[in-house]
Amino acid sequence: MTANSQAKLKLLRIMQMLQDETDATQGLSMSDIIQRLNEQGIQAERKSVYRDLDLLRQFGLDVRTFQRNPVQYAIVKRSFSLPELKILVDTVQACPFVTQRQADALVRTIREMASPSQRSQLTRPVHVSNRVRQKSESVLGNVDLAHRALAAKSQVTFDYAAPSPEGGAETAGESTSHTHTPVAIAYAEGTYHLACWNEADERFDTFRMDRMENLEISERPAVRSDAIRSFSFDS
Repeated sequence: MTANSQAKLKLLRIMQMLQDETDATQGLSMSDIIQRLNEQGIQAERKSVYRDLDLLRQFGLDVRTFQRNPVQYAIVKRSFSLPELKILVDTVQACPFVTQRQADALVRTIREMASPSQRSQLTRPVHVSNRVRQKSESVLGNVDLAHRALAAKSQVTFDYAAPSPEGGAETAGESTSHTHTPVAIAYAEGTYHLACWNEADERFDTFRMDRMENLEISERPAVRSDAIRSFSFDS
């Protein structure tokens, strides 16, 4: 490794350790930083670390100096504050349209945005009355595909399992295939809904996105009309 590459790697390692190990309450001393660099096979002296800290400040990171014994360095300001991260965790825990596995994965991702001392505060079980956790993992992918189809002004194809008359709203009935122009997406009653223009019947149909399977963006362009342009879920 060249000296220039070593210097760039050292800068990145310092940034990573400050992001992973420091916050507004705890920092790393100069000795801590140099020791961690040595453990990663990077030799460093104080003057070069000082220069790296200044470069990180110029880059825009909020690297603070704590006048302690010994002096410590820390990244204080993060993309999200701890209260904001708590709200995100609570929202994911309460969300009915993601499966438990998806919720657990999202919470782990959110916890990675916090400092180590904050992560324990993000283990927050939330009780939600009458919540029925989604069993299918297709909802998030369906929502993303529908947004992409809207942006591309394309139709979508999908199979749809309507509610079973015998089993009630939560029991799937016979599946049918559809090709429609997506018009708008709404979130209501604990799940996402996709409004589509049914060209064959010249009407708007609304589908629960947790009942949609094999959703794909069609090569057929979306239908355009004054009715579609003026559509509103509230009307």
